[in-house]
Amino acid sequence: MAHYTFNGTFSDQTANANHAQASGNPGFVPDRKGVANRAVGLGGCASPQFLRVPHSASLQMTGAMSVSFWALVDLSSGMDPGTGACNANGRHVFFAKGGDGFGGSPPGVQGLTYQQNGLQQVSFESATNAGQYSVMSARPLPGNSWHYYTYTITNSQFRLYVDAQLVRTLPVSIDFTQVNQQDLFLGVMGPKSPPVLGITNWYPLKGALDDVKVFNRELTLQEVAALYYSDDSGNCTPSVSVLPSGNQTICEIQPLTLKNTSSLTDVQWQWLKNSQPIAQATLDSLVVNQVGSYRLEATRRTSTWKHAMEGLDNTLNDVQFVGNTGWIVGEYATLLKTTDGGTTWDTIPMNREDTFYDVHFINAQTGWIGGANGLLLKSIDGGLSWSQQYIPITGDVRKIQFLSETTGYALGNGQLLKSTDGGISWAGVAAPTTNLLVDLTFGSVNTGWIITNDQLFKTTDGGTSWFLQKSSLPSPCQFSSFQKIFALNPDSCWVTYYSSYCEGKAVSRTTNGGTTWTDYSIDVPGSSYRELSYLNLSDLVFTDAQTGYITGTLYSRTTAQYGITGGVVFKSQDGGQTWTSIYVNYFNVQPKAVAFAAPSRGVVVGAGGLYLSTVTNFAPHRTYLPLKSVGGTTQKIISVGGKFKPREDGAHPDSKAVTLTSSNGSDWTKEETGSGNGVGNTLSQVKFKNSQFGWKVGYFTLSTTHDGGNSWQSLLAPGPPSSFNYIVEKAYFTGDTTGFCLLRTHFENSAAGLIAFSGSQFVTPPVYFKDGGDPSNTGLLDLQFINDRTGFITTSNGKLIKTTDGGATWNVLLVQAHARLNRCYFVTDQIGWVVGENGLIMKTTNGGQSWTNQTSGQSATWNGIYFLSALEGYVVGAEGTLVKTSDGGNSWVTVVTNTHQNLNDITFITPDKGFIVGDYGVILTFNPTLLPACKTTSAAVNVSVTSGEVCESSTSGSWDNLATWNCGHIPRVCDQIVINPGHVVQLGQSVQVRGIEIRQNGQLSMQGKNALLQN
Repeated sequence: MAHYTFNGTFSDQTANANHAQASGNPGFVPDRKGVANRAVGLGGCASPQFLRVPHSASLQMTGAMSVSFWALVDLSSGMDPGTGACNANGRHVFFAKGGDGFGGSPPGVQGLTYQQNGLQQVSFESATNAGQYSVMSARPLPGNSWHYYTYTITNSQFRLYVDAQLVRTLPVSIDFTQVNQQDLFLGVMGPKSPPVLGITNWYPLKGALDDVKVFNRELTLQEVAALYYSDDSGNCTPSVSVLPSGNQTICEIQPLTLKNTSSLTDVQWQWLKNSQPIAQATLDSLVVNQVGSYRLEATRRTSTWKHAMEGLDNTLNDVQFVGNTGWIVGEYATLLKTTDGGTTWDTIPMNREDTFYDVHFINAQTGWIGGANGLLLKSIDGGLSWSQQYIPITGDVRKIQFLSETTGYALGNGQLLKSTDGGISWAGVAAPTTNLLVDLTFGSVNTGWIITNDQLFKTTDGGTSWFLQKSSLPSPCQFSSFQKIFALNPDSCWVTYYSSYCEGKAVSRTTNGGTTWTDYSIDVPGSSYRELSYLNLSDLVFTDAQTGYITGTLYSRTTAQYGITGGVVFKSQDGGQTWTSIYVNYFNVQPKAVAFAAPSRGVVVGAGGLYLSTVTNFAPHRTYLPLKSVGGTTQKIISVGGKFKPREDGAHPDSKAVTLTSSNGSDWTKEETGSGNGVGNTLSQVKFKNSQFGWKVGYFTLSTTHDGGNSWQSLLAPGPPSSFNYIVEKAYFTGDTTGFCLLRTHFENSAAGLIAFSGSQFVTPPVYFKDGGDPSNTGLLDLQFINDRTGFITTSNGKLIKTTDGGATWNVLLVQAHARLNRCYFVTDQIGWVVGENGLIMKTTNGGQSWTNQTSGQSATWNGIYFLSALEGYVVGAEGTLVKTSDGGNSWVTVVTNTHQNLNDITFITPDKGFIVGDYGVILTFNPTLLPACKTTSAAVNVSVTSGEVCESSTSGSWDNLATWNCGHIPRVCDQIVINPGHVVQLGQSVQVRGIEIRQNGQLSMQGKNALLQN
């Protein structure tokens, strides 16, 4: 209907000619990109300036309208709605079609903003024959920055978008008849006649507007996002380019890395080879070693499922540094690399799914990875590309150590192997015992040690012969066994023990090559019973003769009967004689390995993506406990979970609980309890019935909130009595203190039953669902009500239990015999789904009377389900599996989540604000819109592969000068170089080539650099 670019004019850029008329002499100011005279500046309350567009036939709304614009708002001074004075809480109008219907102001609709309680309120108001509406959305203060606002208004619904994200939806009833009779105002509300408090034009905007568009229809989310990314010409395609560009020739032995040069966010990247997508190639770089035409495709998107916490959640098994260059390896072929001592890490895609256990580099270029099922990989380019080497074992390769580029040892499946040709071939080393080997270390090419559970052997001839040096700890030590061994040189070596009843003995040291060993103790943090506490150590490293580190898990006996577990890092500064804990975490943290780039730059990695650093603290609010449920309101999101451990009379002291909270989109805050830090009442569920009322349940927990989760009140009596050793798994409240819950005993694998509660009074309704021959732990698994009258329960024996009278009666229906129905979700009393194990998804359209199987293509165990409508729904489950349907389940697509952890629950606060939670503290957030209309592709990079050629000098000059050579390119690693007579070639940086021939009187000026020859 109208478009105002404000490029030095107030004219409408459409053919409708709805030109704006300026009042107060507004001027043109720089736009959001800093381009001068491309936006209109408005003076605000102290100096009102605005634009008026007379109403016309082409500005008539036929049931819907949308207004979108860029705005820079100064909220420091607006117009007070009560006094008309200018103050910090005053209002600013973005646009108005009419007024607010008060004090002589004509009826209409308007979008406005103001400051309140330290937040920006973005508001919509309407006053028409159909009624009056006012709706607000609170956001962080915009500061001195531009933001994109879109208002979409229909007869029945209002939506507000900020920066292409849907932030508010409200049902309304609007009659556009009166709106169509009013002028359009930009930067002020429609005039009051007569003036009120002497003011005709209320709420003038202080700031600037740009690229205002008015539509006579409701924009979709995709259209809003496309407009957000568009430039002044309406082009929304991202700019994308790749380096190196053009035609590229690479050597067979040297891959090429293609790198996206764009810094754009909210773009989906996809690498193409010969116009076809490359599987899993969705990062901003691509390692290429094959002939082909490569392009990078970029598609705008507002968001996808994203991790709410920084870092990874795959288990990380090992870390190593060579100077500032380091590597981390872990599950699902995880490989990270740093070149700045661990400040930043890059992910290197491996295109495989193996578990990597060990990484070992002898310099910044040459290294190996050991993995599951006899996997051994080698790299000669710092880890950018890898080749597989054969090693004659079928078990896991757990330890690799090379002493030179040719000589190295590997430990796998309890066997020791040796290579003398860089890993090309391996031979078994005759072990001095039939017991399985646990670890190995070499202090030099010939001097090394190996350990079994109870014996330590040494070699001085490279493994040809071995002799016993030490056995595990004698009586009174119990369950004593060796765990890790580390040699700094041929003389200094340390070994760790797992032991109990051993006065804390955990480390033994030799400084004379093993002639004598001295045992030392490590005190377990928090222990009240030293002889009953122990350590399970995972890594041992010394950076010099005095400074060492140990990682692992602990068991700390805090009472005569019970103890707690946790993760720990110890440090020694006296060669291993004494140890101090420098990190302790009792909440499911399991450190696996430690390494240092420098004395003050260290990294610890572990289970669930654990990453501890002396340099960078990633995701301090992350938990490593499993999250079991997520719920919330538009203002507050809450996720709960933990690990429950039973004992005879209730919760074990090692039970752990966690609650994560995010308010108004802020960072998550974490509360962990248990394991000596408060009472660990593990939580099972958190849900909200509306914006204020919700509940959370768990072990000895049945609590409600009436203020959106800010405070909670328990329905149970204080202090768990012996008669309430139960876990509430699921609940639904029909009233403030009444409802239904699924309750089970605190013992593991106990079955849940149905309870009707009123406050702390519990009654068991008569529900008979078990069949003859069902095991004793057959029970109830999920509980969902779609309103206070209609509810559904699933069982572990394939039944659906339904009520349509608020729980007065329950009807048992068969879904699928003996199937474990983990979750259910009904969108009406007739249409619903159940999900279970082995990919089971079933749908009913008649309230559960009959069911049909639906095929998702996945065989995961499903743990959570949510439907936004009868058509659009999601199911989450084991190993990061997420599937989506847009047609009621007739077809399902798998959604990439970039996690392999079990996903346990899913919820949506609005259709465009979703959350998934899972094990090891995984939180995924969802604000999705992919924009196919905003797609572009880079120019092709055409890659050819060569085995090399002869490059001869054609004149004297620098090595990296194209004019120096006759081969048409700077020499590659596979080229044979000839420096002709009389030519002087200057080497400005270290290079690698196949070979160099220097003919009579020719010179290669090294200038302190290196030339590495392949042969």
